Amino acid sequence: MKSLTNDDIMIGIYDTEKLIINIPGRTFLLFEMAESFSAIVEQTIVSIEDIRQSNTRLTDRVSYGNGNRPNVGG
Repeated sequence: MKSLTNDDIMIGIYDTEKLIINIPGRTFLLFEMAESFSAIVEQTIVSIEDIRQSNTRLTDRVSYGNGNRPNVGG
């Protein structure tokens, strides 16, 4: 598997057929390889942005591990 990583997101190509994206706290997302690399990149960017927006929407409703709730109303 070849991959590009940073602290938050890992993107890799597995068996040259699947694009794998791992975002901490999420399961792997698998995409069939498109015919062109630009289509893969475009699909990946859209998917990552969708997940980031989803995470943003969920942030004010989650509990933290220490039992505290985020301050959502002052």
